[in-house]
Amino acid sequence: MSSPIGVPNLSYMDKAYNLYQDYKLEKFPQNGATRTNKMLRNAFGEDFPDVLEIIRKSSFVFINIPEILDQVKPISNKIVHIGGIALKKPKKLDERLVKIFENSQKGVVLFSFGSLANTDLMPEELKMAYLEAFSTFSQYEFIWKYHLRTNDTLLFSKYPNVHPMEWVDQNSILAQRKTKAFMTHCGLNSFIEGSFNGIPMIATPLFSDQNYNAAIIEHKGTGIYLDLKKVTTMTVTNVLKEVLESDRYYKNAQELKKKLTTFPYKPNEKIVKFVEYAVENSIEDELNLPGANMTFIEYFCLDILIPLFVLALLFTYVVYRILSRLITFALYNVAKTKAD
Repeated sequence: MSSPIGVPNLSYMDKAYNLYQDYKLEKFPQNGATRTNKMLRNAFGEDFPDVLEIIRKSSFVFINIPEILDQVKPISNKIVHIGGIALKKPKKLDERLVKIFENSQKGVVLFSFGSLANTDLMPEELKMAYLEAFSTFSQYEFIWKYHLRTNDTLLFSKYPNVHPMEWVDQNSILAQRKTKAFMTHCGLNSFIEGSFNGIPMIATPLFSDQNYNAAIIEHKGTGIYLDLKKVTTMTVTNVLKEVLESDRYYKNAQELKKKLTTFPYKPNEKIVKFVEYAVENSIEDELNLPGANMTFIEYFCLDILIPLFVLALLFTYVVYRILSRLITFALYNVAKTKAD
């Protein structure tokens, strides 16, 4: 939910922050379950089962990210990756988009912060930083998913290679051969669509899992991370120049695209087979991780480490006492010999 951008190669401070976030988020499922239980029991009665218990007894959990795109991590066997299942086939572009692609000399860049971010509320200095940076790439056309306000029409008319659109068929634009880069907030759908189409990305996450997705883009070398707090005309210009003029990101993105599109298990086939299997078999606790039911002492192996620590202390104490006695005895004999 708030991943460091350096995942998986974390610095000391990243690890410390990660540990703090892990502790903070530990109570998140329980708090959410408490509120959900209250709503469900108000609707269906007090005997409605606890939602966490329902989750624990579920046969499988489907997540919308491909294995090859996710970070490698230890995970429960009940987790089934079905990434790409929501991908739609590219459609024919409308006349306005066709003209934009035809007019572009070197290619098209898509810029979108998704459906939740209200771009017309973007601070003026941020907006101008992007527009000024885009204007320096006159041989490229920029499609910006942006809700135009009345006073924005005149502003955007000063930048002929920037085309604001309130809605875009994102996947269809990314599927075009002349699309050269994707400036994205790294929402899961955008992240997956950009990856499956082999488009280099400039990742500017806003919140939540978008940070984690941006970290994957950085780690796999399919794009560049640009901190929203550091957006200026210069920083946007620099990252665009790096992505558009370097073959490295394009090659990495195309290699990842091949791995995703040739993966041996298709998500729609996978989900059908696993659902059918779950229907035919009673699977509740077999695939749950034992750690989920461990106490704090068991989970961190304190039941092993504490006795070993105590034994080490006792051993150290015994050795100390023996050495102390031997040294005292030796000193006593030396002193007695000199006296004689």
